[in-house]
Amino acid sequence: MSQSNQESAGGITASRSVRPRIVILLLAILMLSYARASSQNPVFNISIDEEKLLQGQYPLSFVLQAGGQFWTTPFTQYDKATKLGDGYGEGPTGPRAAQRKVFNPQAFNTGVPGKTYPFLRLNGLDSQSCYECHNTIGSDPGYGPGSPLIRKQPISVGGSAGSNSNAFINPCFPVSSVGVNLKRNPITLLVRQPPHVFGVGYIQTLADEITGALYTLRKQARTAAQKQPGVPYSVNLQDTARGLSFGVFKTTYVKGTKWKAVNNKNRCPSTQCGVNVPPPPPPTADNCDIGAVVVDGFTDDVGGVTGVASDLIIRPLQWKGIASSVRHFVRDALDFHFSMQAFEKVGSCDCDKDGKTDEVTVGNVSAIVSFVGMTRPPQQIKPDYVSPDSIKRGYDIFTGDPALKLPGKMCATCHVPSLPITTPNPQFMVEDFVGNPVKKCPGDCPFEATGGYTSLVSPLSSYAQVTVLRRIIGGLAPGCPPAIRSYNIPLNSTDVPGYALPRLTQTAPSFSPYLPPPPAGALYVPLFSDLRTHDMGRYLMDLVPQGADVSGVCIPVRFFLTRPLWGVADTGPWLHDGRATSLMEAILMHGDTASKSGSEAAKIIDAFEALSPADQQAVVNLLLSFRLPLEQGAGASRR
Repeated sequence: MSQSNQESAGGITASRSVRPRIVILLLAILMLSYARASSQNPVFNISIDEEKLLQGQYPLSFVLQAGGQFWTTPFTQYDKATKLGDGYGEGPTGPRAAQRKVFNPQAFNTGVPGKTYPFLRLNGLDSQSCYECHNTIGSDPGYGPGSPLIRKQPISVGGSAGSNSNAFINPCFPVSSVGVNLKRNPITLLVRQPPHVFGVGYIQTLADEITGALYTLRKQARTAAQKQPGVPYSVNLQDTARGLSFGVFKTTYVKGTKWKAVNNKNRCPSTQCGVNVPPPPPPTADNCDIGAVVVDGFTDDVGGVTGVASDLIIRPLQWKGIASSVRHFVRDALDFHFSMQAFEKVGSCDCDKDGKTDEVTVGNVSAIVSFVGMTRPPQQIKPDYVSPDSIKRGYDIFTGDPALKLPGKMCATCHVPSLPITTPNPQFMVEDFVGNPVKKCPGDCPFEATGGYTSLVSPLSSYAQVTVLRRIIGGLAPGCPPAIRSYNIPLNSTDVPGYALPRLTQTAPSFSPYLPPPPAGALYVPLFSDLRTHDMGRYLMDLVPQGADVSGVCIPVRFFLTRPLWGVADTGPWLHDGRATSLMEAILMHGDTASKSGSEAAKIIDAFEALSPADQQAVVNLLLSFRLPLEQGAGASRR
C-alpha cells in the first residue's frame, strides 16, 4: 500500500459517517490480500507511520493485522536493479560474511538475489520470518479421546516450534578459541529453544510495575544515605504488592565522588572470542533523579541483590532475562535472525551492506511489537484423558499444600501461580523508540552478531535509553530527558469493542478454581512465574555469560529467568535449549542433585522424586492443562 493510500484508509476510518464495524470489515478484507503474500513479494508493502500511530489515527485492528503480516510473511532480499525487496540478508561484505563463507565457500554471497547463500544457521541469518520459529501449539489425539493417533494442532502465530528451530549463537565462530577457559572449542556457545510469545504484553506490563517498585525502594535508600554522608544505608527490596523479595540494596553517599557499584555479579567478562575486550565505558550519570541507576556521589553495594540484575531492572524476556522491553527484543531479533535493520538502530546507514537503507521503519517496529504484545494469553484446558481430580491433586502438590507436608511452596516457590498488575485500567505501552541511531556510516554500526558477549540484543549505551526507566524519571526537571511517548493498548478488553480484538482475550485469563478472585483494582496474571532469575546449577548452566540490553550487564552462566508456565503444554521440547523431551524430564532436570549441581530447586526436586508415580503424574497433568489459545475458527479438537 502506498503512503497516500494508507493515509486515505486512515481518513476513511476517521470519518464519523462510517460505522466502525463496516470499517473493520473493509480493513480485514484489505489485509487478507496482504496475508496471502509469499516470499515472492515484499513484506513491507504497507507502512505504519509512527506519528499517526502515536496520535491514535489507526484502528487497533489495522495495527494488529499489519504487525501480524510483518510477523508471518517471509522477508525478501533487496534487488539493486529493480529497487524492490525488504532488505533481507547481508551484502557480500556484510558483518557475517566470513562466517557465511565457511558454510558455502564456493558461492557464499554473489550479491545477486537468487544467486546468493543467504543463510548462516549459526549465529543468525537462520530464518526468513518470525513465523518459522514461533508457529505451533502442540498436538492432540487426532481422532478423539483414546485415539492412538495424534496430530499437530492448527498452526497459530506466536507459538513455539521444536528443537529444529533452535537458535545457535556463537559470534566467535570460526575463531578457534572462545577465551572463557574452556578445554574444548564448541561449535556453538548458546542454544536457545524459541519461546512462545502469547501474553507478553501482560508480562512486560507486570515487569515494569515491579521495576518501578524496586526503583522507589532504591530512591528511598539514596535519600536516607544522602542525609548521613559516609554512613551505609540498607533497604530490603521487597515488592509488597506481589510478595516478592529481591534481596538487600545498600548505598553510601559521599559528595563529589563518581558513582560506582561494588560486589557486582553482573559484570561482563574481560575476554571475548579469545581476545581481551576493553571494558565498556562507564554508564552516563543521570542526576535528574536520585533513584536512577547511575547517580554521582553514591557507592552502591549490590552484593545482596538477588533475583534481578544489579541495576534492579526486571527483564522478563528470553530465557536468561536479557531484555526489558518487547520493542528492544523485536528490534534486535530482526537484525540478528534476518539482517532486517531497523532505522531506530542503524539510522539511514547501510550497516549490513546489502544496498538498502531504512529497512524497517519506526512505525513498522511498533506494529510488530503491538501484535506480539497483544497475542492472547494462554488458557487452562483440561485434556480429555485427564480427570479433574488429578489436576486438582497436581495443583495441591505444585503449590505445597500444607496438608501434604511438602517442603515450602514446592514448585510455586518460583513458579508463582499469579501476580497482580495493580495499576488501574492497565495498558500495554508500545513505547516510541529511545536510543541514538547510527549517524557515522559505517564506523558506528552496531553488530550484535560479532560481539556483545553472545547476546541476542545489542546493548544500549546509557540507562537513559532504557524505556521503563525513561518513563519513570522523564521530565522531572529542566534539562532532563522528557517522558517517553507511547501507543497504549488497554489490557482490560472491556475498554475496546470486541470486534476490534482479533487476537485479544475477551476476559482476563482464568485458571479456576485454583486462583482466588482478584481484589478490585488489580488484574491478576496467571503466568506461573516470579520473573526472578535463579541459580539453576552446573547441569543446566551455559558455557558463557549472556549480554543483556545495557552495556556492561551480563547474566551469569548458572542463572535463568523463571520461565512462565502458562502455555507450557504446547511448547515442547522444553528448557532453554530443548534438551527435555517430556515435561517429566523437564521437572527432574531442574534439580540434578545426584551430581551436586547446586541448583536452587534441588530440595524441591528431591521432594518431587520422593512422591508416588501417581502424584508425580498429577503434577504433569496439571502442566498439560496449560495450553496456548487456538486461532478462532481453526476447527480445533480441544474440548
